[in-house]
Formats: sequence, structure tokens, C-alpha cells
Amino acid sequence: FTIADIPVTLQWHPPISGVSAPAAYQPFLSTGSSDIRLELSTGEPQRGQESPVFDSAPIWSLYRMRDGSSFHLFDSYPDLKRTLFIPDEGGRARLSFQAADHNPFAGPSLELLMITHLARRGGVILHGCGISSDGRGVVFAGESGAGKSTLSRLWAQREGVEILSDDRVIVRRRNGSFYLYGTPWHGDEAFAAPGGVELSRIYFIRHGQGNHIRKLSAAGAVREMLKCSFPPLWDAGGMAAALGLFHAVATAVPCAELAFVPDHTAMDFVLERVGGTLNPGNRGWKPLPP
Repeated sequence: FTIADIPVTLQWHPPISGVSAPAAYQPFLSTGSSDIRLELSTGEPQRGQESPVFDSAPIWSLYRMRDGSSFHLFDSYPDLKRTLFIPDEGGRARLSFQAADHNPFAGPSLELLMITHLARRGGVILHGCGISSDGRGVVFAGESGAGKSTLSRLWAQREGVEILSDDRVIVRRRNGSFYLYGTPWHGDEAFAAPGGVELSRIYFIRHGQGNHIRKLSAAGAVREMLKCSFPPLWDAGGMAAALGLFHAVATAVPCAELAFVPDHTAMDFVLERVGGTLNPGNRGWKPLPP
């Protein structure tokens, strides 16, 4: 499959039966060469000396090895226990199952793999709803409860607007510009589409008594991105790259705080401010006259 223009191949050693890609991954399936190859196996992985680095119990904990990072997943869940090893040089990784469940799509393995890879490729996962229309992408970022699912439902009622994700999107720097992608890691509304459109705006959302936008400084936008993103907190180099990326995004892409009411007026309010208006024919974005 391909996420954010990064092809990933899963390879079983030995073959594991009874595993298929969930519905959310179906739009991302692809063929061809891969940037990342994830080798899947059963049994205990080969372990060298490990030093604890980061603990996100009870789901995963990270240990540092001589040549890479070892994520211990679901250690307290006997039916799900597994280990993800990501070498420093990238390109290949190993997921070893130490339990009866051999489903690589269960748990955060693939997301952790993508977080690590994106840090080396000018990208980051944002906690947000992403939409695409007329080749432009807008992110509505926010922490849990900010209104991402609500906005996804409202945008889904507009023709000509594609929901890339209702919970997690990816922003990447490509050829001097920033692009927005969907991911398979959706929220309650289950929107998941590949995307790959130029990023036009980032709004940091909250519920409000009315529809209101407050422009953010670059420093303010970086602070909000830190609160609404999934950078590699356990890796100093990856965090430095993420902060550099946030600053570059904040200086190149308009960022603002959006307070909104949960009805169609919020959609019209946003469309007017991203340089478009509603066309009665397709309800999509059309350029405003000069």
C-alpha cells in the first residue's frame, strides 16, 4: 500500500494465513516498488542489549538497541504481544508476533513505522480532519473533542469535497511545497482516502458561540502543531526535524484558530475565507472574482 506517496510492502516469513487488509486500507493498496519493507514473522525476535527510552504503557514502550529502535507492543496483553524493530538506516523493519494474533494492522505498529519514516522525509502526522476540493487541501486540527468528527460529517454533505480523514492526516514537504494526504487511521466517522493535494490552510479548531477566525503568528502556529501532532518524541534528531518542518509550514501556509458552530454556516464561513465561494451546481470551491 501507499500512504503519503510512501510505498510500504508487507512480507511474511514464513507465510501467515488469514490476514487481509481492513476496509480503511483498501483505497491505499498499490503495486510496484517500496520505500519501506516490513518483514512479518512469528516467535521471539533476536534481541541484543536494550536500553529503555520511552514508555507509552500499556500499549507500547521503546527500547534503544545498538543499530535501531525496538518497540515492545501490548506486553501486558498476552493475545496481542508483538515487537517492532526499526533500524537506524531505515528502508526495512521487522514485526515479530509473540502471540496468537498475527494481524499487522492491529495496534499502532504501522503508524509508529510511518512516524519514524516521515521524520526522515519531511513529513508529520497531524491529529485533524482533512478535506480536498479543486486541488486544494485544508486541515482542521485539534485535540480530542475539538470537533473533528462534527466537521467531517458537515463536509461530507457538500458535493465536490472529499474527506481525506476525520482523525489523522499527513503533511509532507514535496518539491518546495507542502502537500496534504489522508491516512487509513480514521476516527469514528471512518473517512480514509489517499489524497495528495497542495496544502492551502490549517485551522486549529474549537467549538464556539459563533464562527470566528483568529490569525496565528508563526510561533503560535508551531505551538498548536506541537499539541496536535504525532512527532517522534523519543528521538532528538526526529524532533529537531519536526520543529523545523512546523516552522516552515507556519511561514508558508496560512494558519489560524477557528471557533465554529456545528451547522452549515461554518462551512460557508470557511469557504469564503480560503478564496472560494459555493457554486450552486456542484457545491465545490470556485475562485472569487478579483
